[in-house]
Amino acid sequence: MQVDPGDTRLNNYFLEHFFKVISDKKYIGNLWSPPFFYPVKNVLAFSDNLFGSTPIYVLFRYFFSSDISFQLWMISICILCFISFVFLMRYYKISHAIAALGAFLFAFGLLRIYHVSHQQLLSQFFTPLAFLNTWIFFKKPNKQRFNLIFLFCYLQLLAGIYLGWFLVFSLAIFLIIGYLLNHKSFRKLILYWRYNYKKSIAITFFWLSLIYITFLPYINAKKEFGDRTWQEVYTGIPKITSWLSVPQGNFWYPLLSWASEDSQTVNEPNMFPGFILFLFIFICLYALVSKKKFLDTEKLLLVKICLFVFLTIFLLSTRLFSDFSLWRVIYQTVPGASIIRAVTRISTTAYFYVMVAGSVCLDSLLKSIIVKKQIYSIILSIFFIWCFLEQSIIGLPSYDKSLYAQEISEIKELINKGCQVTYVYLEPSIDPKVYYNVTNLSAMWAGIETNTPVINGYSGNAPRLYGDSAKSKTASEIFEWLSKNGKYDDRICLISRQELENPFKLSSEYLLAKTTSSSGKFNSFMVQLPLNQK
Repeated sequence: MQVDPGDTRLNNYFLEHFFKVISDKKYIGNLWSPPFFYPVKNVLAFSDNLFGSTPIYVLFRYFFSSDISFQLWMISICILCFISFVFLMRYYKISHAIAALGAFLFAFGLLRIYHVSHQQLLSQFFTPLAFLNTWIFFKKPNKQRFNLIFLFCYLQLLAGIYLGWFLVFSLAIFLIIGYLLNHKSFRKLILYWRYNYKKSIAITFFWLSLIYITFLPYINAKKEFGDRTWQEVYTGIPKITSWLSVPQGNFWYPLLSWASEDSQTVNEPNMFPGFILFLFIFICLYALVSKKKFLDTEKLLLVKICLFVFLTIFLLSTRLFSDFSLWRVIYQTVPGASIIRAVTRISTTAYFYVMVAGSVCLDSLLKSIIVKKQIYSIILSIFFIWCFLEQSIIGLPSYDKSLYAQEISEIKELINKGCQVTYVYLEPSIDPKVYYNVTNLSAMWAGIETNTPVINGYSGNAPRLYGDSAKSKTASEIFEWLSKNGKYDDRICLISRQELENPFKLSSEYLLAKTTSSSGKFNSFMVQLPLNQK
């Protein structure tokens, strides 16, 4: 399974949680409260919920196991990204071949591969649809398109909060630049607003209310944790070299290793999209300067706006002039910006505009300049071969999922022997190369499969007063945590690897039972709270 047993299994867990909510009436969790970090509620708001793409997983899950369904889900959402981008290109009457080239870059290129370990960044298939309806509304405002813009932005927020926020942010820039460049469209907007302001206010109020209600758990979680500090956000703001940073295993790494080394202090630094995207920018500039006649009025305006949107995002989101960044203004003024930790992820949206503009210009130039089909085919073949060579990374990491399936199975065996609540000791890790924090996920998976809450948790944040979720807890810390949350009468199982014997240092007078798994690899210490009762 790609990529590692951390975030991959976490995203799989969230999808499985949703499946349990709709398919198992006896499931102890509810929509926003998966049964981990027990007894805290609404813990799903600590990470992406993936609601926008979960139905795809659910469809597969009725026929396949959870891990196979997750793999099929990853493949399917990337295919949907491809289809969505092709749909957008065909609206502009782009040839099938160039539409496929642009869609390949969008759905399967380096920008997608960089985030294969953050599967919440794969479901970007609502972005082209939101963009298309924004463009149509920009040209001719009407109520239907206004509704559809909100709908697809809402769905993109559900599919991935980062992708949804970047989409809304970029579309706002798109419309501002568009109306500045085209006063005729701005006059149409004023005229539309004059005669439809009541309906427009009602539509806006409806969608903003729906977004607020949907994401209220996140708002409440933010109140508990507070905004990310500027120091946290700053480490995720790209340097100029980050836009050229690429990991080992890519065709261009020997040439660009210096940029990758310079960006190591940046969180998730790899943003290089391949030189084909830079070629797209050059083609656009060439067309705008020398070949305007080959672009009709609509496409000419589209290309200009898209390039300005990319440039604006680049300038706003990059460390400039001795690490100065305009992003601090965005962080302090734009709603939602303070929760964005890895600003580098904005490249997934910024380069979308380059892909749109580049595909439009390449298609227009080839249709206008190249007459012979043979030459046309040769040029396209060069683009495709170039694309396949550079848009890949050899040696992507993966892990043996059977090892963790065995670990989960043994924890489940012990949970099923009368445990009401479970905590699993984190050390040592099943794989010395992997941090032992992933044992939290094995505990979570054992809990969801036995329908038993677990105190363990692995997520983007941890509950207040929980402490460091990456460190094992002692028995006294566990009992204190439960008492602070009003839980005094649970029958708790404290599980550890057999070689640790009794890491919780429990006195025998408190034990109801000690059980060893059939393989002899795990021990379970059952305790009844309060501790003055045996």
